[in-house]
Amino acid sequence: MNKPAEAENVRRLPPQANNRHNYRYRLAATALKDAPGRPMWSTGSDPKNIVVLHPHPGPCGRSAQRIREHAELNTEWTRRLQTVGFTVRPGRCGVVATCPLPPTRALVEPHGLAQDFTRKVTFTEYSVGGLLRLNPTYASADYAVLTPEGTLLRTVKQLDHGVQALAVYWGLPDEEVPVTYVARGQQGQPAVPQGPAAAPDLRPAAVTLLRTIAGLDTGAGVVFHAAPAGRWRLQGSTYAVNDRTFHPLESAGLLDVGDGDTDPVRITEAGRAWLDEHPEPAARRRPTATAAGN
Repeated sequence: MNKPAEAENVRRLPPQANNRHNYRYRLAATALKDAPGRPMWSTGSDPKNIVVLHPHPGPCGRSAQRIREHAELNTEWTRRLQTVGFTVRPGRCGVVATCPLPPTRALVEPHGLAQDFTRKVTFTEYSVGGLLRLNPTYASADYAVLTPEGTLLRTVKQLDHGVQALAVYWGLPDEEVPVTYVARGQQGQPAVPQGPAAAPDLRPAAVTLLRTIAGLDTGAGVVFHAAPAGRWRLQGSTYAVNDRTFHPLESAGLLDVGDGDTDPVRITEAGRAWLDEHPEPAARRRPTATAAGN
C-alpha cells in the first residue's frame, strides 16, 4: 500500500552551494539517476509535486507493448522515489510524486561590530549558513543576503525572507524554517561588561531612547516601524529615532532588538540597572512670584 509519506522518512541530502532547484527536485534527481527509460521530471503546477514523464512523442496508449513497458517503468520509478521518501501516484503519462519536507532550523545571531548591523545565519543541522546585513535606505531598509565569504546573493525586505533565501541557496528544505534569534551579549559570553559601566558615554539621544522604551515596555516590548531616512518610528507616536541610535544600546546589552526588523524592542535587566544608576535629573523649578516680591 502506498501510504502518505512522513517528513521524518524523507532522505536528508547534504547541502549544495549555489543550488538552482528546490529540495523535492533534488530528491527526485537522486532517486532517478540512471533510472531505466530515461525519465524526464520537473516541478508541476503545484510546487509540492514532482511530475515524472516518459520521453516519447504522441499519446501513451498507442500499442499494447508501449502500455506494458510504461507499466513496468512506472513500477520501477515508484520504487526508487519511495526509497527517498516520496508518495507516488499514477500520472497521465508517468507518475506524480510528493512528500512533506522536514523543518530546517536556523540560528540567527549578531556578527561583527554592532554598527555593522550584520547577523550570522547557521542552519544547525547542516552546519552551513550565511550573513544578513541591514542596509537602511532613504525610504525603508533592505537586507543584503550574503554567502559566508561575503558574496551578495540578493536583497530582501524582511529578515526571515533572507533566512529562507539562504536555505534555497544551500538546497535545503525551505517550506518551514523555524528561527531562533540570539541577542547581542547572549552568545557564549557577554559581548561587553554588564551593569552601569556598560555604556558610560551614551549620547543624549540614546539616553532618551532608553528611557522611552523603559517607560513603555511592560514585558511585551515596544514596536518600531521603519521610517524614511534610516529612521524608526515608535508605533502610535510621532517619536522617531535614527537607526544608529540603537547601536550603542544593543552593543552594551541594554536593549534587545530581536531580529532588528519586525520584532519588538525590549529593555534588558542591564538597561534598567543603568537607568537606576543614572537617574533623570529633576527639572529645574521656575521661581514663583510672592506677595513680598510684588
